[in-house]
Amino acid sequence: MKNLQLYHRKVIQRLIEDKSFTVAEIAEGLEVSPSTIYRELKRNTNPKTKKYEAEYAHKLFLARKKYAGSKKKNPFRKEIPIQKPRNMKPSTLINYF
Repeated sequence: MKNLQLYHRKVIQRLIEDKSFTVAEIAEGLEVSPSTIYRELKRNTNPKTKKYEAEYAHKLFLARKKYAGSKKKNPFRKEIPIQKPRNMKPSTLINYF
């Protein structure tokens, strides 16, 4: 399975709300890695309610998918400016980056 679908997200939501299964058990049931579940929860938990909601998570997934591989300005991607380290010789900069 490449991406979690809405059905999978609803299963995750229900099991997380019940608090009866661990992340490892949920991952085993969905046949994905536990890191997939952790990543899903981290990326797609509603910041206002601090709860995982399947519908909200799937909308975020679809929005991110729209910008994947695109040269359009992606509102989900944070641009981090690269700063040159101070007091470093130009010859050592090659190894720094």
